[in-house]
Amino acid sequence: MCYGIAPKVKSLWTRVDIAYSINILSQFIVKPYESHSKLTKRVLQYLKETKIFGIEYNNDLNVELMGYSDYDWARDPKENKSTFVYAFSIGYDNVSWSSKKLPTVSLSFIEAKYKALCNATCEGILLRIILEDMGEKEGRPTFIKYDNKSSIKLESNPVYHARSKQIETQHHFVGEKIQRKEINLIYCNTNDNVADVFTKTLGKCKFLLYRDKLDVINNSFMY
Repeated sequence: MCYGIAPKVKSLWTRVDIAYSINILSQFIVKPYESHSKLTKRVLQYLKETKIFGIEYNNDLNVELMGYSDYDWARDPKENKSTFVYAFSIGYDNVSWSSKKLPTVSLSFIEAKYKALCNATCEGILLRIILEDMGEKEGRPTFIKYDNKSSIKLESNPVYHARSKQIETQHHFVGEKIQRKEINLIYCNTNDNVADVFTKTLGKCKFLLYRDKLDVINNSFMY
């Protein structure tokens, strides 16, 4: 797959590292408080200090699609709604990510994780279709890395479905995509799940670690 004529394309306007902050602040656009104004200033200060950072897209022959999925259960103190996130890369380059609050309350953490996985699966299937339209059809299932073994077992063992009726039927299509070998769930340790940066506030060291893994780098030689 080719991202352009040049061997490398760098973007200073693609800042995946502030996705979580923007997700939170955007929920208070209509009626912001003073605390939100202070947080906005902190984000702007961070962008000022890292204005030469951005994602570098390489003209790489590796077009394998891979994703990460995660969730944050009922962290919203007002509505008890969960946040689901995903991040997808082609080769080593991030091409799609999202941090979004669920429109409904999840009754259990398993339900929240399952909905997050469903959302990530939808995005993975869409990206597979786009790649196929571009002449780069995936020859293997799209790996989605996940840090919850319960959700993976729920897909692998149909017996569990009878015990999870609170999860809407539409979310069970994930199992069908696995059977069709369009996606494959891979367990990964929580510390290796880069999507975690989209779900909560992290310490500086962990945030910088995930930022590097998301390929948001110093573009000092931009253009």
